[in-house]
Amino acid sequence: MQSQVNLRASEGTAQTVGEMNETPDPQPLFKRPWVEALAVAILFAMLGAVATWPIATDPAHLSVQKLTDNDYRFNNFVIFWGAHALTTDPLNLHHTNMFYPERYTFAYSDILLSHSVLMLPVILLTNNQVLTYNLLLLLSMSIGGLGFYLLCRELTGNRVAALAGALIFIFNPIHFARHVQIQMFGDHWMPWFAWALLIWLRQAGGNDAGRDGGLAGNQWKWPAAVVAFFCLNALSGAQPALFGAIIGAAMMLYWGVAGRLWGKRLFRRGILVMGRSCFVLLAPIFWPYAFVEKEMLGPRTLMDQLLHSSAAPADLFAAGSHLYRWIDTTFGWPSEILGRPARSYLFPGIVPLVLALFGLVGSGTVRGRGSRGRDQVFWLILLIFAFWLALGPPAGLYLVIEKLPLLRLLRVPSRLILIASFALSVLAAFGVARLYESEKLSRRSISAPLLAGLALLFAIEASHSPMTVYPFVPGPEPRHQFLAEQPGDFTVVEFPIDPLNHTLSTRQIFNSVHHWKKLLVGYSGFQTEENIERLYRLNSSFPSDECLDELQELGVRYVFVLEARYGRRHLRRILQQPRLRQVQRFGETGIFELLPR
Repeated sequence: MQSQVNLRASEGTAQTVGEMNETPDPQPLFKRPWVEALAVAILFAMLGAVATWPIATDPAHLSVQKLTDNDYRFNNFVIFWGAHALTTDPLNLHHTNMFYPERYTFAYSDILLSHSVLMLPVILLTNNQVLTYNLLLLLSMSIGGLGFYLLCRELTGNRVAALAGALIFIFNPIHFARHVQIQMFGDHWMPWFAWALLIWLRQAGGNDAGRDGGLAGNQWKWPAAVVAFFCLNALSGAQPALFGAIIGAAMMLYWGVAGRLWGKRLFRRGILVMGRSCFVLLAPIFWPYAFVEKEMLGPRTLMDQLLHSSAAPADLFAAGSHLYRWIDTTFGWPSEILGRPARSYLFPGIVPLVLALFGLVGSGTVRGRGSRGRDQVFWLILLIFAFWLALGPPAGLYLVIEKLPLLRLLRVPSRLILIASFALSVLAAFGVARLYESEKLSRRSISAPLLAGLALLFAIEASHSPMTVYPFVPGPEPRHQFLAEQPGDFTVVEFPIDPLNHTLSTRQIFNSVHHWKKLLVGYSGFQTEENIERLYRLNSSFPSDECLDELQELGVRYVFVLEARYGRRHLRRILQQPRLRQVQRFGETGIFELLPR
């Protein structure tokens, strides 16, 4: 991308054919476009600090989530593994140290690789999981806010509307509630991808094709930007990759038909080149997902899981902000009235809904557009489609979706509400543009106070601040420091083993970032039957010679024994096993070296 962030496609590329919408270029707010971009990014970083308060007071020692939370531990592990593998052994990126000796375990869940690259300096300098996660949250809000601002500014030609749309995208209750799940909250490259694709679509509909039907001069910069931002978004996780693919495919299909672009060689060639480029760049990273799906899922249907995690009425009316939690606690809405507590927060707030509705049906015009422009129609269609998907199998679409490869890895349909939230935020920006540019409101001098009031109401209904925080002491525990000091690459196992006790497993992988030794356990929505059977067999036979022989074959050098979880008789058998030599003891945890027969 250019060193100067281009806030608008050039005038020569803004015109479209086939009656495509065109937005006039607003007057520059700053003399240099990059200054405006930097100002918006800083603004969202500051607002992010306020939204996550009091994290900013001590980001290295205050966690946004309980350190015992399984997903929080696991996401930290995945981000750190990506950074570790890229700086030590990139060719074995997909083979993490968990679930040993299983292969391709990086593809057991979201890979979060672009997060690893973004946070690489912090990881290398501090190795602090909480600081890394907190700074990633702020960067995600800053990058995502700027990207959405550029997208909405391109669509509406109005900076106030663009800023409002970006605020709603980042901080609306649906999106912000996912701050504890960085595989969904870290979707900050998705608006950049949509922005670059929108400009290219308008460019492809203009008169910029060279005599050979290709792009003239340096105008391949926008297809290149589309590829770059799509890849960055896809490498943020499997779910952002899926969401970006849905948005991108919908945009190309819709504008290809609405703008009559399918007959243009430039359009078809651009899609082909961008598709091939994305495939070449992403295939080495994502092909193990196909392998994992085949090995893990096989002919098994996910319909039961999909039904369980589909959006329910209580979910659709629940939000995680302070205001809506207070309403639920005080008045029983929606949990008591609709029969059960919400499992997920899927209500975007009243202000975004009102603004989006006004963006569709309100009076007045957005500069250069009719009252119902094609842009608004597209984002409405996308909103409805994503909402339909989020309802899961009961809504009917999954009779087809469940048969598609890779999409079957999406086990939680309600998460697709994030695409609906994206579209809703764009429509809300259109609503703000209508309010801001309404001649009736301007004559009465009430547009500015009205927008200020709506901003205040949105801040009240969307606020999660102050947040509950949890103290964290950085650095390894003594037992993990002991492992880090031991030379060589080997396996370590902790007894007793329970392959389905995720709290024990995520504790081990979370702490393994300090030593990176191989572990027999791990955490994922999928586990092979062979691995589960192996772990149960080892646990039931420990400390027999047969068990120790198998451990030795797995490369185990040290055995951790949680003594408090064993009875005296079993513990005596462990202490009397001649092939287990105790070398260290930390509290109630004994560390034994496994000796050969």
